Amino acid sequence: MKIPVFVSRPNLLTPDQEKVMDEIFAILDELALEPRTLGQSDYPTDFPLKEARAIIRHCSGGLVIGFAQEKAANVERYNRGDVPSKTYPTPWNHLEAGILFASHIPMLIWREPSITGGVFDNGVTGNFVHAFEPDFSRSDPRVRAVFSKWQAEISRNYYEH
Repeated sequence: MKIPVFVSRPNLLTPDQEKVMDEIFAILDELALEPRTLGQSDYPTDFPLKEARAIIRHCSGGLVIGFAQEKAANVERYNRGDVPSKTYPTPWNHLEAGILFASHIPMLIWREPSITGGVFDNGVTGNFVHAFEPDFSRSDPRVRAVFSKWQAEISRNYYEH
């Protein structure tokens, strides 16, 4: 039996992002974790935020994947100076991470190097935020160690509740 984990990720991905997700789903499978994702494995019958909360309620872990979804050129940041361009994740990452945090579920956060802000800033959730290396692979021992540690937390959470 696999332990359900909520995966916060965009539904539309670039080919490179798809490759990373394939690697992540392979890791989850190897660790006996079942990914549950709004719009991928689970489809809403009610309004989406309520559905996300319902799915998360039945999960023992949460994985937030910050992939670039939008890019803005010449971003003006008040009292901080202009930025030539900035990439943004799906806003759903922040909403779903908030529900995971409020639910006290073990959370793992990964992001593309260009993604910052909100849940993707170190210290915001109490979790270290991991950045994808260009050659992200499930065979990398560092990647395996991070996912294995998270899986141990999930197992404790699953069997204690």
